[in-house]
Order: sequence, then structure tokens, then C-alpha cells
Amino acid sequence: MDLDLNLNQQLATAVSHHQAGHLDEAAEIYRVLLDVQPNHPDALHLLGLIENRRGHAAEAVRLIKQAIVLRPQVANFQLSLADALHAQCQYAAAEQACRKAIQLAQNNPEAHNHLGVMLKAQNRFADAEQAYRAAIALKPDYAEAWNNLGNALKQQGRPSEAEQSFRQALALTPQSADVWNNLGNALQHLYRLQEAEAAYRQALALRPAFADACYNLGVVLGETGRLSEAIDTYVHALQLDGANSAALDELIHLMLRACLWDVLPPLVDELLRRFRSGESDLNSFSLLDLPATVAEQLQCAQRNAARIQANVQMRYEHTPPTDWPARIKIGYLSYDYRQHPVAFLIGELFALHHRKEFEVFALAIGPDDHSPTRQNIKDTCDHFVDLVPLSRTEAAAKIKELGIHVLVDLTGYTTGARTEILALHPAPVQVNWLGYPGTMGAAYIEYIIADLTIIPPELACYYSEAVVRMPDCYQINDRRRPIAEHTPSRADCGLPEDAVVFCSFNHTHKITAEMFALWMQILQETPNSVLWLLESNALASDNLRLAAQAHGVDPARIIMAPKKPLPEHMARYRVADLALDTFPYNSHTTASDALWVGCPLITCMGETFASRVAASLLRAAHLPECVAHSFEEYAALVIKLATNRELLSSLRARLTLHRSTVPLFDAPTLVRNLESAYVRMLEQWMSGEPPRGFDVRAQ
Repeated sequence: MDLDLNLNQQLATAVSHHQAGHLDEAAEIYRVLLDVQPNHPDALHLLGLIENRRGHAAEAVRLIKQAIVLRPQVANFQLSLADALHAQCQYAAAEQACRKAIQLAQNNPEAHNHLGVMLKAQNRFADAEQAYRAAIALKPDYAEAWNNLGNALKQQGRPSEAEQSFRQALALTPQSADVWNNLGNALQHLYRLQEAEAAYRQALALRPAFADACYNLGVVLGETGRLSEAIDTYVHALQLDGANSAALDELIHLMLRACLWDVLPPLVDELLRRFRSGESDLNSFSLLDLPATVAEQLQCAQRNAARIQANVQMRYEHTPPTDWPARIKIGYLSYDYRQHPVAFLIGELFALHHRKEFEVFALAIGPDDHSPTRQNIKDTCDHFVDLVPLSRTEAAAKIKELGIHVLVDLTGYTTGARTEILALHPAPVQVNWLGYPGTMGAAYIEYIIADLTIIPPELACYYSEAVVRMPDCYQINDRRRPIAEHTPSRADCGLPEDAVVFCSFNHTHKITAEMFALWMQILQETPNSVLWLLESNALASDNLRLAAQAHGVDPARIIMAPKKPLPEHMARYRVADLALDTFPYNSHTTASDALWVGCPLITCMGETFASRVAASLLRAAHLPECVAHSFEEYAALVIKLATNRELLSSLRARLTLHRSTVPLFDAPTLVRNLESAYVRMLEQWMSGEPPRGFDVRAQ
């Protein structure tokens, strides 16, 4: 009796230390107890909890399993075992421990919440949702379960419902920085950026060293164009958590946008080191701006695709019909049915489809900007389907229900991508085209539409998709793209009357330090010239002028073009003499704009998709002589044209004369070629063949 009393007193003392956070003292007493009574279930269990907290999960599992053998009917022992198994990434075994706890105590909300955590760890978000709802049904004021439910809903692409769950959690625990951060994430997905910013700031007010909330705030600041604040916020996020590669990635992108090149090299080197070592993944879109090979872009895309695939729990299977469909249903999935370069390019696409054989669906996953551009898309397709309110599972189910035969992704890994919808494989044939200049690296996307310049045979191995080559150029163009009738004078544009005007109206993130140095060399070798750039942001404008001065070029020769409505912007190309392309991320729509107005472009072609686009456009515009293969050749071409007005005038005259007949601007023929490609893709699927690349015969 005295021994039992003494053991109980020691256990009580140990528990007191344990609850106070004095783990070493508690563990020492538990071990003493076990020396005396090796089969003491409580001491085994509690020591197991400490070992798990210390990161010794295997030892924790061993101890807690011993406790369970001695006392198998205790539900909390099973939950502790689940936690230790979870720490070892043994999620299926952890799930079973939770289910055992529920068998022992069906009305225990903790057990259901634990089960949800283990299911979420297996990316079974719908199942996790049901477990959290069961916990809440038993305990309506269970703040942790409400928060967990919100995360499960958000993972399923249901941000509106997630918001409501997070607000329920905050009503119960208003001082929780984690829940405020989660609420911000839901609001950000709902494009309510001002509210998201307020939520992140509240999280940081409650926990100033909250690195994730700091990073998320940086994302919102960047999306709302507050570059200086966003850059400072990412720097602070990295001070809080130097291992946050996403923050480093975003910081680099914003510094590129601001043309803050001096501090970039070590940051880029570190980001690429982490990627190449496998330490962290990268956003595939970010890699387009960086010095990465086409092989590295494939590797990056494959990692992203695998991560996305892991977040979906099913995949639609499709059985080929015996009869050819009366009309092939083409679904174009895009975030960019708005004032956006992709929407500008496809302005005629839907109207030009042959309606007797094809039924056209515009599948929208982005916000409505109420622009004429969006209205044109609505007016020219057969069906405009807004998938924004739907979760990814619901969106995929809707696409499947519509009976889409060929699903064409126009977004890729760019802003607003909902690639999880494609990972569910709602259509039997899925295609990567136009919106993203690179491979998706995904087994669930069968084809990529390109051309011989973009992906020649020797580079096809760096694309996960089967390569389908258009006869001339992969890019479609809208022949109705508006150009203002009034051409501004050079004085109106702040340009000298008698100078050679080089222009590059690309986003500033495409202007690298190396590219700018080459441009400065060109300006030095053509004294009576200026460089006309698009005014993207005040930081970039200031930094570009400072960089010019550092290269020995008068900053006054860098002239910024303020943003204008598209027709007025297009008219400005009539004032420029020659457009200069960027590298390694070429002009895309920007290049087509220049050529459509009659302004020649000089490009440098590399090996990646993004670095070959302008070469494809120039060849389709019958200007192959404007394609360089090195910076030296690029500079020589530019200087040759700048110093030979007759030669430059002849290029402009050719562009203007043949604009209506060159393949680049022959949208009807490109659409016929696209339709031919879609037919062959569908034929291959219906015959049971695996996806195989092919060259489309000119129509």
C-alpha cells in the first residue's frame, strides 16, 4: 500500500512538472517509476508524450504501444499513438489508431478531430472534412476543429465555405494568430485582397514573428502593386525564416520587376542551389525569368505536377465511344478572360471555329473584370461557363458533365492557375496551349501545341506532353486588335524628333541586368538614339535610369511610356523605329503587337520555349533575318538597322505590305489547323492509342 501511495505521489509530481513544461524533470521521474514498476501504463504513456515532443517519435511509439497493451480500452492512448505515428509520417497507421479511439469513445470530439488531421496528411481532404464536422457536431464550440475544417475546405477549392469556418473559429478564439492567417488565405483566394491584408496584419499584431503571415502579407502587397512594401515584407519574412524558399522566390520576382539588379545574383544563386539540390521546389513560372536550362524547367514542372497530383484523390476514367461525336466539344479553360494578353490574342478564336463540327465552351476560372474583352468572349463562344464559385472537384465534375472531349488549358502555371482541375482529368484529351510558355510536366496533360521553331525534334525530350506542331506558328492573333486612328507625335511621347527610337514595351521583370547592359552598349554605339520603355512602376523607372548612368549613358536617353488604353498604346509603335526583344523570357503578345503595327523586332533565340517565341513569330511574319542566336549577333543586327535607315524602312514596308497575308496574322487558317489537331488527338484516344506527337498538315 505504501509503495503504491509513493508511486502515485511521484506520478502526481511528474505530471505537475510535465504540465508546467519542465520536461526533463518529468521524464526523469517517469523513468524512476518505470524502473520500479516497468508496466506502469500511465508512466509509459506520459514518457511517450515527452519523447514525441522531443522529436524521438520512434521511441514514443514504442512506449505508447506498451501502455496500450497494458490498458487497451483507453482512447487517449490511441490518440497519443496517432500523434507519434504522424510525426514519423506513418499516416495510414495513425489513421487506424484514431479509428480505434473512436471505437472506444464514439462521442469523443478529440478523436474525430485527430482523425481529420491524419486524413488531411494523406491528402484525403473530403474525408478529413467529414471527420472535422463530426467533431464539431459533438462539440460546437470546438475552435480547433473549426479551423481545421476551414483548411480542409480551402484545400478542396471552397474558399467561401472556408472563410465561414475560420470566422466561426475566430468567434471562439479571437486571439489566434493562426486562424487570422488562415482567414487571410481564404480571402486572398476570393480576390478580396484588402480584407486579406487586414487579416494578415491582425495575425502579425498577435504574433510579430509569424513568418508565414509575413510572407502572405507580402503576396497581397505585391498583387496590389505596392512593390516597396512587398519587398520589405519579404525581406522581413526571410529574416524570420531563412528557409522559406517561396519568400525568396517572390522577393526575386519583385526585385526583377523593380529592376533592383545589384543585390540579385546571390539571391538567385541561392534559390537555384536549393532547387538543384532538391532542397525545395520552385514555381515553374518564376523559373522562366531565371538562368535555367530547358531540362531544369522540365524537372521543375514535373515536381509541381506531382505535388498537384498528390492533392487530388481521384481521376476520371474515360471510355471511348463507338461512334464519332456529332460535334467535338472543345473546352478552353482560362483565368484570363479579361483585359489580359491571352484574351487579346484569342479575340477571334471562338468566332472562327467551324460550328458544324465543333461546339466551343469558354470555361472561366478567373474574376469578371466587366471589360469589353470578356464580353467579346461571352458573345463568340457557344457556352460561357463560370467555374469560379465551384470547388476543383465540382469544377471537374461540371466539365465531365458537359461532355468536353478536348480540354485546352490556356493558363498553365501562370497567375490564377487551378491545375488541380486538370489533375482530376475531366476530359479524355487535355492540351497545354498558348498561356504558359513551357511544359506542364504532368501525365494528366497529353499534348502541347507548338511549332517547329518553338520545339524542334531535338528539344522534344524536354516536354512531358506529346508535341503537336502547327505548320507555321503556334500563336493565334486577333486581326481586329484595335489601333487608334490618331498617331501621337514624337513630342507628344516625349521623344526627340530626329533620334533612332528603340522600344521595348515588355513588363520590367523580363529585363535582366545582362539584357540592359547589351541595350546600353547599343545606345553607346548609336549616339543619336534613345530607349523607350513601358512605365511599369516608379521603382523600376528610377532604377533603369540609374543603371543607364552606371553604364555611362545619359539617363535622359531612357524615356518611359506611361500606360495607355490598348488602342492608344498600339498606335505608339508607329512612332518607334525598332523593337528590342528581351531574353531569356521573350516578348509574346508584345512582339505580335509590334509586328501588327509594322514595327520590326530583333530577338535572340535560346533553347527554352520562352526564349524561342519571338523567333517563331518573326519567321511566321517572314522576317527570319531579325532572329539572332547570340547577344553579339543581336547587337550587330540592331546597330546595322539603326545606322541604315533605308534597310530599316524596307523592313517596315514589308511588314505593312504583307501584314494581311503572312501566316502570323492568318487566324482563320490557324484555327483550321487547330481543329485538324483536335480531330487527330481525339482519333488517337478513340482508337486506344497512347498520345503521340505529330505535325499538322497545312490546311
